[in-house]
Amino acid sequence: MFEKLAVQPAYHQVVEAIENKILSGELSLGDTLGTESELEQQFGVSRSSIREGLRVLEHLGMLTRDKGRRLSVGQPKSNIINSQIGRSLLMQKVTYRDLVEFLSFVEMASIESALKINSDDLLKELRTNLAQTQKNMNRPKKLARLDVEFHTTLAHATQNGAMIMAYEPVGQLIYASTQQVFESSPIAAQRLYDAHAVLVDALERKDRDTALSWMKKHILDFEKGLLATGVNFDEPVNPKYWTPTQ
Repeated sequence: MFEKLAVQPAYHQVVEAIENKILSGELSLGDTLGTESELEQQFGVSRSSIREGLRVLEHLGMLTRDKGRRLSVGQPKSNIINSQIGRSLLMQKVTYRDLVEFLSFVEMASIESALKINSDDLLKELRTNLAQTQKNMNRPKKLARLDVEFHTTLAHATQNGAMIMAYEPVGQLIYASTQQVFESSPIAAQRLYDAHAVLVDALERKDRDTALSWMKKHILDFEKGLLATGVNFDEPVNPKYWTPTQ
């Protein structure tokens, strides 16, 4: 009737206990933990189990050590999180169709939010990106990175933490796919620049109709560009072009 209970290794229990304290807010960013000896006494497990558990949490970025080797609660780095999620998405065999559908939802929400905020800082950041894009029209890898940065900036305009966290790792796959388009199409770079230029101009003028219509065109152009490379939309994204965030 019942299955045997799985017995977790001691270091797993150490990880889970400390992680729960952090996620619940009982331990906050910068709070210090006890020494390994003190933790050994508190948990009632071996020193090796304590060290292994702490090593896991340090790798995740949830704990950090200062120069004196003192442990404190840290903030996981977004690039590490995004790269881990990016790997998971590739392992889950996310398809090109999945990417296009994702963009159809997120990009429209992003441009709507950008229209409402329309801050000088946002426009300045987009203009800087646009200038860099123009300088790198013949560099597919750099151009793909700038494209992702442009749309990540728009995603941040939503000020929606969940949406931002969702977009950034998917952006790595979009980068990989966009690079394929730039390498196979001689007109893709110019079409990208033109679309971004119109979008920035529409944001400056608070022209909602133009911004929304051109974002739809931009997504459709991305879809057409992918099809032109010969990919099957129902196949997983090619990991050849994927690189983790640095």
